[in-house]
Amino acid sequence: MKKKSIIPCILATLTLLPGTSCSSSPVGTTEDSTSASDTGSVTEAPQVYYLDELSDQTFDGVTFSMVGESTEQRPNFCEEEYTGVTINDAVYERQMALESRYGISVEYHPQTSRSNAAKTVNSAVQADDDTYDLVFNAMVSSGMSAIATAGSLTELSVLPHLHFEKDHWAQRFVENMTVGGKLFYAAGGTSPSYYLSAVACFFNVEKAKDYQLPDLYSLVLEGKWTLDKMSGLLSQCKSDLNGDGTIRVEDDFLGLVHSAACGPAYFMATGGQMIEKDESGVFYLNLNSARNIDLLGKLRAVYGNTTDIYTIPDSLTQGKIGSFVNQHTMFAVTAMMFAAQELREMSAAYGVLPLPKLDENQADYITGSNSYAPCGTGIPRSATDVEMSALIMEAMAFLGEEMLRPAIYDITLNGKIAQDKESSQMLEIIYSDIYFDLNSCFDFGGSAVCARNYLIGRSADTFVSDYTALLPKAEQKMQELIDALSAETTEADS
Repeated sequence: MKKKSIIPCILATLTLLPGTSCSSSPVGTTEDSTSASDTGSVTEAPQVYYLDELSDQTFDGVTFSMVGESTEQRPNFCEEEYTGVTINDAVYERQMALESRYGISVEYHPQTSRSNAAKTVNSAVQADDDTYDLVFNAMVSSGMSAIATAGSLTELSVLPHLHFEKDHWAQRFVENMTVGGKLFYAAGGTSPSYYLSAVACFFNVEKAKDYQLPDLYSLVLEGKWTLDKMSGLLSQCKSDLNGDGTIRVEDDFLGLVHSAACGPAYFMATGGQMIEKDESGVFYLNLNSARNIDLLGKLRAVYGNTTDIYTIPDSLTQGKIGSFVNQHTMFAVTAMMFAAQELREMSAAYGVLPLPKLDENQADYITGSNSYAPCGTGIPRSATDVEMSALIMEAMAFLGEEMLRPAIYDITLNGKIAQDKESSQMLEIIYSDIYFDLNSCFDFGGSAVCARNYLIGRSADTFVSDYTALLPKAEQKMQELIDALSAETTEADS
């Protein structure tokens, strides 16, 4: 059964949550500066702080346990003290805020891989072990999907306290991961890895001046940062520095460094959708639609151009953007979880941008995700009190926007990045919502990898025939996931 513990007395005196101090108003609360005057004007009441509105329930010192993949590169949890590491300390502050407000004692069970996390949760549920109250894992097939399809997760959409329409949840994630009206895991401010899953574009500030690039920030803000613009700049930046007639990234200068894993993010950034829903809400694969085939061809013409771009080998797990850090490329596209570590070593100033839109007619910039970041959050079916788990999950997501998102900004803006208001504006655009596509996460029948390899120029110009050949298997695998989740719902309801 769930353990009880006494929260250290010091927590009772902490005022960690915004709004508990008399000196400042909380984030999410609006203080009205106007007052009633002789003219009879009326002072508006301040907006209620969200957590005060959510619930005043407390849990008398219960141990609240979280399990999931959590590493230095892909964090979810923290040490039991301040360490001076930005993300750790932000997670620790949130932990103390949760403990103080809800009368819980937070306990972490970090796993070194997504498969270990899945096995741990599935084993606990099968043994009716109520140790774990929340689970975090990557969105790929060996992660959250392995937990969900094993029948180990609680359906979230029927629980109180969870408000997935709020900004602290990834709206497109919720939309794309809702199967048959049911949602078993979500992503948002609950996890620092959610913010680190964002795929962004970095550029060398001084080199941009040397190569007479336009003001890239202005291009973004004016809606002119497009695929065609990126293509032209990549060609403009290529230089044979040693004059040997052959351009190599080790010795010369190229437009861009990226990995194959960036392929889905390029597709999403330009409005591509690997899976859509029909009018009745049924998923269907549509990579072979006329629009998507045309889009993949346009992306291949830019990101598959190996004369301007260096694609790192899949075997390279560290130093993914080393050629950018060492100033041998103008741009680097990578997930924030890699950038946060590797850019510490860069001596030159760099800037950050969203990925380019398809064209100026596209309304918004779309931030694609790296689905290997362990940011999916769910509640094990063996949890003692799923309503308590839902309340803490919602509070974590809200506090994540207040505490974790600024920490990610800090590490991104820290060091050599251009310290200007434009950098913050770019991050606001990047983090407005992070897009997760069901197929980019689960790669049904190898269909997502097929599109990715074609897009980055790794495979021959035979996408239509290659995709057509694997489509029956892809549709079968997608249906197996949908059926498994439906079976889980039926069993849970019985």
